[in-house]
Amino acid sequence: MSVYNGERFISYAINSILNQTFKDFEFIIIDDASDDKTPEILRKYSDCRIKVFRNDKRIGLTRSLNKGLKLAQGEYIARMDADDISLPYRFQKQKEILDKDQKIALIGSWVILIDENNQEIKVVKTLIMSHMIKWRLIFQNIIVHSSVMFRKEAVNIVGGYDESFFYAQDYDLWSKLSYSWDIAIIPIVLVKWRKTIYQISALKNDSQIEMSHKISKRNIDYLKNSDIYNEDVDKIRSLYNHNSNEFDIKYLDMLINNSIEMIHCFVDRYYYSSKEIIDNLIGEIVIHIINQIRNSNNSFFYKIRMMLFSLNKIKPNIFKTISVFFSTRTIIGVWFYEYFTNKHTRHSRRS
Repeated sequence: MSVYNGERFISYAINSILNQTFKDFEFIIIDDASDDKTPEILRKYSDCRIKVFRNDKRIGLTRSLNKGLKLAQGEYIARMDADDISLPYRFQKQKEILDKDQKIALIGSWVILIDENNQEIKVVKTLIMSHMIKWRLIFQNIIVHSSVMFRKEAVNIVGGYDESFFYAQDYDLWSKLSYSWDIAIIPIVLVKWRKTIYQISALKNDSQIEMSHKISKRNIDYLKNSDIYNEDVDKIRSLYNHNSNEFDIKYLDMLINNSIEMIHCFVDRYYYSSKEIIDNLIGEIVIHIINQIRNSNNSFFYKIRMMLFSLNKIKPNIFKTISVFFSTRTIIGVWFYEYFTNKHTRHSRRS
């Protein structure tokens, strides 16, 4: 755990680690030259498992984390932020899974979002299937930093935290680990994740976005074995951005083509062209595209048209099934069938 001026919440974080049901660990705390009451609070703890190292001057989160990695002696390392709270059985649950499956380099969990007064806001659930986690990490970080436990050896192999990343260093590390190992998420809440206006992600949002874009571009380049343009990265990542701006069928066509190409690159590299995983990922794309269409500023009828175009583009038989179903049951269904079929036919001819 690295801390800088964490006097307000650090006691909650430390106590939650000391109260773990799994007891055999060392608790390394890097004090990044705090100038509030943090050093005083740390001195009050007499538990022999706590090892405090104070930086002479502030070096930042990324370098402090790498310092902690070098000092750590254990096989597994659990990350902890100084304002979060780990539930008592977190270490036990995560260690059990890492012990059982050597292919997993890192394991996270679901979290409960809490505010500055420890009030629970909502449960944050993320994907749990290994291939879905690996897929989504190409485009965005879906794993809460303080929820993870990872193999020290694997992290050392990929070079630890990249110190050129002042922000999004966790996303960078998860991505590099996913190239060679599996990443897992336990579908239970193991951490209370505090959101405040003082967090790095809140204070440096623009820089966080820029760094995340850079990492995602590298992930896509690695997957496609080519150097793609920055604007193309934005287009591909837009599948998960859920923007509510207006967009049209031409944009959808581009988005679907890029997504399908990415899926095949991904499955060919990691899963031996598994048809089951291809279908699974295509299903996820359909859900996200439909959500984007629903949240767009387009008219209701244009949204319907885009949905049917998307379904037909991705799975042509779905379009036929839906069209036949409605056309044989409702008057408006006949109009939909004729209108969208004719529009799609003209669009296909122009293409």
